[in-house]
Amino acid sequence: IGNGTEIEITGIRAGEKVHEVLVSKDEARNAIELEDRYVILPDKYPNWNYEGLSGEAIKTNFEYTSENNKDFLSRDQIREMVR
Repeated sequence: IGNGTEIEITGIRAGEKVHEVLVSKDEARNAIELEDRYVILPDKYPNWNYEGLSGEAIKTNFEYTSENNKDFLSRDQIREMVR
């Protein structure tokens, strides 16, 4: 946001989501965890050999949401990304 831009803080609006589901419990059944991301594999090919993906299966009932994320960016990191 540029200098001098007027900002109005409105708070949470009716129907607005506070947290996003990024990997649902259903998707997690077919997902693997890599060092820096999750990969959701297609249901259609459960035994397919995904070359180059050497991740670990995700635990039962796992769900990845913006609420349980451990790796938040700092303000400085966000500023650097949007420059």
